[in-house]
Amino acid sequence: MSDPMTVTTRATRTPHAPAARFAGLCILLGLLASPAEAQLNTPIPEQQETEIEPQLNAQVPLDLRFRNEQGESVELSELIDGTKPVALALVYYTCPQLCNLVLTGMCDGFDALADWDGNNALQVGEDFEVITVSFYHEEGPELAAAKKRNHLATYDRPEWEEGWHWLSSQGHAEDVRRLAETIGFHFKVDPSVDPEETHFAHHSALFLLTPEGRLSGVIPQHEYPREVLRFGLMEASQGKIEGTLMDRAFLFCFQYDPDANSYVANARAIMSLAGALMVLLLGGFLGVMWWRESRRSRHDGEPGPQEPSFAESATEDSNDSTQLKE
Repeated sequence: MSDPMTVTTRATRTPHAPAARFAGLCILLGLLASPAEAQLNTPIPEQQETEIEPQLNAQVPLDLRFRNEQGESVELSELIDGTKPVALALVYYTCPQLCNLVLTGMCDGFDALADWDGNNALQVGEDFEVITVSFYHEEGPELAAAKKRNHLATYDRPEWEEGWHWLSSQGHAEDVRRLAETIGFHFKVDPSVDPEETHFAHHSALFLLTPEGRLSGVIPQHEYPREVLRFGLMEASQGKIEGTLMDRAFLFCFQYDPDANSYVANARAIMSLAGALMVLLLGGFLGVMWWRESRRSRHDGEPGPQEPSFAESATEDSNDSTQLKE
């Protein structure tokens, strides 16, 4: 029995037979590769269920309540009070791997941002707030406190104690569900990790909020370069973090690309800026030309030394002749 994937052809003795066979082979490979490529690019259903779908400009409900690492009940309005932008991360503290990478990436990114030279440095607590929330409602404040100690122990940043808030959703399952739903963060129980323990399938990202609590941007994955953090927080601050003229020009001409995890050129903005510069240059050139022409016209219209008329010349010549005869 022949292989169903085998294609039998009759060779013909023509000068173009090799080229025809080669073209046929390419078409066959293309047809075979298309389903394989489609399978590779098709997300697994489980991944689709936990994908992050950023709800940009969505207002985070500020009446949501959680418990901080001291066990005290806090409302988000106490932490998001309209004065500073906020970096928000949803994790669960007993996560075996990914959440630890997220928290370590945040520590590294904030540390590098604080050590940046000149006016580029931004400080946790002074320039922006950080909120970490466990989306597993069975984890209590003691786990939040332990996670805080573990991740902050290697960094000499005392200001992080006040500016970085570690929250537990214990007793507030509906609140954390509303928070995750508002910003577009999805998670589900994953029994494949350990059937005897509760673990979750989820993606990782850092959410940037405006001082009023609207979602301004999302930095995906678990590495947060200081450049991306700085410009993302500047955008989220809505002017409360004052940047240099170069910063503002950069943010106008570039936009954040989550796939590349970096800022890329914004073609439309650059073309708009180039068009505006061309208009200014052309207007300046025409203005200078008009000014020079106007000045020349005024100069040409001024009265200069007048030539004597014919009658005056004749009179002067007659007087000169009379004086000579005398």
